[in-house]
Amino acid sequence: METELAAAVHTQPDDLAALSRASSALWLATLSLMTAYMRNTAPAHRYLVAWRIARNLSALREQECFGASTRDSFARLAVRWRHQADALSPTGPRRRGFLERLLQRLRSVIADLIRNRRPPVSSAAQDPGSRPG
Repeated sequence: METELAAAVHTQPDDLAALSRASSALWLATLSLMTAYMRNTAPAHRYLVAWRIARNLSALREQECFGASTRDSFARLAVRWRHQADALSPTGPRRRGFLERLLQRLRSVIADLIRNRRPPVSSAAQDPGSRPG
């Protein structure tokens, strides 16, 4: 029993370290894609690279190994690169449907809730004069 508990305790930091390394590698790959975007003049290739950059930045935005301000920066960059890809799209800007906009809004609200999470206040703490009877 103790070895299982010890294994579980040692796994969490290892998982966090692995997540941090993987996220850093994804960030470096995204920077490389940005360089490739700037060096390439073919509109179709730039369109595909811009979409990949936007997806990578969206994935990085969801990683808890980065601070809140860094994740916010990733979110803003993802939107900017998505707009860049839309501008290069051979079919014109892609309109997001209702469900996609709703999902994006829900993700934003959930991220804000997680970031600002506070412990719930009990009713006894709200009214110090009342005592459980």
